[in-house]
Amino acid sequence: MYSAGVDVGGSSVKVWLFDDRIGVVASEEIRTPVIRSSDDRVEADPKVLWSAVSAGLQRVLGTSRRELVELAGISVTSLRQGFVLVGSEGELGPAILNSDRRGSSQLKILESRIGRETLYRITGHWLAPELTLPKLMHIAQEEPDRWAATNTVLFLHDWLVWKLCGARTSEMSFVCAGQLADVGARDWAWEILDALELPRSRFATVCESGQIAGNVNRESALLIGGLLAGTPVVTGGADAQMAAMGLGGLGPGSITVVAGSSTPVQVATSHPVQDPMCRPWVSTHLERGLWAAETNVGYPGTMLGWLRQITSAAGEVKARLPHGGSRVISLIAHPHWTERVWSTRSPSAILGLKETTTAEELVLAGLEAHAFGIRSNVEDLVAVVPEGCKRILLCGGAARSVVAILANVLNRPIEISDENIPAAFAAAALVERAHGNSHGSRCAPVTEVCPTAPFAYEEAYGAYLHAYDHEYQ
Repeated sequence: MYSAGVDVGGSSVKVWLFDDRIGVVASEEIRTPVIRSSDDRVEADPKVLWSAVSAGLQRVLGTSRRELVELAGISVTSLRQGFVLVGSEGELGPAILNSDRRGSSQLKILESRIGRETLYRITGHWLAPELTLPKLMHIAQEEPDRWAATNTVLFLHDWLVWKLCGARTSEMSFVCAGQLADVGARDWAWEILDALELPRSRFATVCESGQIAGNVNRESALLIGGLLAGTPVVTGGADAQMAAMGLGGLGPGSITVVAGSSTPVQVATSHPVQDPMCRPWVSTHLERGLWAAETNVGYPGTMLGWLRQITSAAGEVKARLPHGGSRVISLIAHPHWTERVWSTRSPSAILGLKETTTAEELVLAGLEAHAFGIRSNVEDLVAVVPEGCKRILLCGGAARSVVAILANVLNRPIEISDENIPAAFAAAALVERAHGNSHGSRCAPVTEVCPTAPFAYEEAYGAYLHAYDHEYQ
């Protein structure tokens, strides 16, 4: 059985073809430009995104076999807080991406009208300008004509489903990630939306992952060579949840770390977590009856990429065990995930620089910081979930660079994905679910990496936490 999948990210579109006997048999990644018209605006052109999706699908369908591939379904995922406003004649302006911060203008209003405690209790998310809710409030206030012309708010996942089959629906994990859900009820947070005078008519009917939203329409089939009209379009889920599902991270105590540009750390729970310290963000998971508690290490992957570029320290950096307090300490990763840390967002820094410091030492310090930040976030998650921590699953573009150090920093084995696209396995499983076939074993293969020097990093980890919490903050 074949299925196809699409992942719309902040700077690229990934497309793949999946054979349930083999795995991913063809894939494409197409870079997409980001529009930055000001410091707080991060957008993308929907026409460019749709063109990339169309081209990618045509390529993977065309390179796999000469005859047309009959797909059991096509499932999609995307970044989480990004959305498109749709009117009667199509998209209204650019897509607004997750890192867009125009919602900062609405945080005080949101706090005064709803309240911090109520907001977190209902939505599972604290105040943050990147979330969809304050962005929508900003548009309603600052762009009233655009807001008035809006028929439906569609997350990027939902928009892609709409483009493929015409259905307007919102998958639940995206609604949660946008701070628009009553997380426990798995529905829109109508109480909050009504209080903020955001009309109910703007929001589509919610659905869970693994449902057939519709069938590929004739227009999309004509545009995308090899895609047959009538192919089922299956709802996917939020990108981090898809990665967790694709790695088999839905079991109790399985923590999934997605080490990419940013590094979300997520655990599946049997109930929506209510943390008195309001640390994790809480969303629905891709299995009914499961929720996702999540923290985030920030953007160490992005910073390490920049550091490698400016120092020309490409390739693998050989890890050296810590020795005393003479090493460089890199502060490019957040050890804690809280509203205060996220709102202040202190700039990255490097401590302990000397005239003898090498480019390799700088990159190594960055890799250690990445691992230290992951460990601290894992510890914060374990403190709020009764399931504890039984497995650590790792994937993402920075996974292979950090895994050996991370195993030593965590003092435990790490299971790293052998596949570049673990979400493809989740997408395939969701297509099967949509057809009534549940395959819990539809998971990407992993390799276990064990610590070679357990507890060797304890002093260095303590120094990193001290530098971040006392000297730096």
